[in-house]
Amino acid sequence: MSATRPADAAEAALAAAFETADAGRRAQLLMEIAAGLQQDARAPDHIAVAIGLYDHALDACPAEDLLLRARILARQGSALQIVPGPGIDALEAARGRYEAALPDLRAGGREAEIAEVEMNLGLVLQSLAGASAARLTDAIAAYRRALRVFDAQRYPVEYAIVQSNLATASLLLPDATPPSRGAPGANRAQAQAYYEDAYRIFVAHGETERAALLAGAMAELAAET
Repeated sequence: MSATRPADAAEAALAAAFETADAGRRAQLLMEIAAGLQQDARAPDHIAVAIGLYDHALDACPAEDLLLRARILARQGSALQIVPGPGIDALEAARGRYEAALPDLRAGGREAEIAEVEMNLGLVLQSLAGASAARLTDAIAAYRRALRVFDAQRYPVEYAIVQSNLATASLLLPDATPPSRGAPGANRAQAQAYYEDAYRIFVAHGETERAALLAGAMAELAAET
């Protein structure tokens, strides 16, 4: 897909969707087209177009189909989460989409999709915490809710991703137990344990790039201790 023609992609998507008479099917199709555009995006304009298509999907979604609406909101949140540029408006919007989606996803969605939204919400809250617009403890709580589903046995890679996110968040928390005699403080020690757990799983499952990133993070942490 050309990076210079997002408007054409949106026009084609809308034409295809509106050939479908059923409103629910039209909303579903628009969501799928937006998700494909988002996944293959090669320029910021493609993300903007995908966000607009999600808006069209929400407009088309039947009011009684709460689960479909929640899924569209969650997908739109994931697009807003990766909008480039300064400021936190897109992150705030992503947070709103995730929080709006979760009640209906919890009521009727699949456990893995709920956990994915919790993980993404944690990432958004962690970024907002860096701008003093959210609490880091809320991000950590969202990660822990994701781990209720993303356990090491059934979802090892997802589990390891959440563990590495928890490590990063732990390093940002003030340490009630300060370092002493070369030993790390409590939060740094917890972060190190999260990193080691995630690294082991990434290696075991062939996630070499992720493992290499964690190896670098662990080395930096050890050097700072």
